[in-house]
Amino acid sequence: MTSTTETDTSANDSRPPEPSTEGRFGSLNLRTAVATGRGVLARYRYLSLLVLAVVVVVLGLTGNAGFRYSLILATAYGLVVLGNSATAATLGEINLGGLAFMAVGAYTMANLLEQGVPGLVALLLSGVAAAIVGLVLAIPTTQLRGISTALVTFALAYSISDLATYLRPVTNGDEGKFLPADLELGGMLISGSNEGLLILAAVLMVLAGAAHIALLNGRAGRVAISVGEVERASAIFGTPIRPVQLLVWVWAAFLGGIGGAVYGLAVGFVSASQWQVMLSIFVFVGGLVGGTRSAAGSWVGGMIVGALPVWLQGVVPPTATTLVYGVVLVLALLVGGRGLAEFAERLGVEGWLRLRRTR
Repeated sequence: MTSTTETDTSANDSRPPEPSTEGRFGSLNLRTAVATGRGVLARYRYLSLLVLAVVVVVLGLTGNAGFRYSLILATAYGLVVLGNSATAATLGEINLGGLAFMAVGAYTMANLLEQGVPGLVALLLSGVAAAIVGLVLAIPTTQLRGISTALVTFALAYSISDLATYLRPVTNGDEGKFLPADLELGGMLISGSNEGLLILAAVLMVLAGAAHIALLNGRAGRVAISVGEVERASAIFGTPIRPVQLLVWVWAAFLGGIGGAVYGLAVGFVSASQWQVMLSIFVFVGGLVGGTRSAAGSWVGGMIVGALPVWLQGVVPPTATTLVYGVVLVLALLVGGRGLAEFAERLGVEGWLRLRRTR
């Protein structure tokens, strides 16, 4: 009996020790950072965003015009997904209004360019216009919770096509509005599938993603998350609940407007028939697949929404594209759990901890 006990003890002693849970990069901090999307992995999230940007730009510049066009659309949708993810990651609310903010940004860009406003100024004002719409929407929406918020934003997404038809002085209805194909910024064409628009879109995504990471890991993120998770307790401690909620929605709408402006420059034409409600659902799903607290994950979600259907058309028969797309979405959700970005981080952290055990 004693011999068996000694053998078991010896076997246990020979196992690699569990990495220390103490210290900045201890196992506890690392796993917590993966689970929350915040914490000690922030610098690596900045790095992953930059790496993804380099990959997108290099592939776009070396690929053909069609492939580059799909990456531009993917990045435009990535900005909208990132905006949607802001409300989900902090307030825990379902936002299906990304399509509406995107439409506001696209139409604002088209109208401002018609008036001769410089491209960069028009781009920023497109985000501001969408942010104003987001503020107006948020005033009643922040009084709701859960499925009620989802229904209100879904109603907006559902009606945006009819609103675009009705507001002909602004949108030109079904006849739509054209955006210039010769728009330049810094000597580069920023329209259609041109290299300049790809670089501009990637820069915007990096800036927006970096801001997203900084906000989540800073005081603003802590306050917004506390409002979303424990609203009553936050109010007791003096947190201005309503202004925080409004600011989150304004930020989400601003990103949606910027994404819509890039989308308009890429397609060169916007009309009422383009804003189908299912696109709003796909944008929301893209955020879930990529990961709501990950900037790089939002970009991946944008690729799933904007580029994957195009890529599938070159691989599978046209009649099977929708089916295969749905299967890919389901598999991505099942594998990713909280998103593909969180899944990749979890694999990386567990692999690193396993490597440390063997040292």
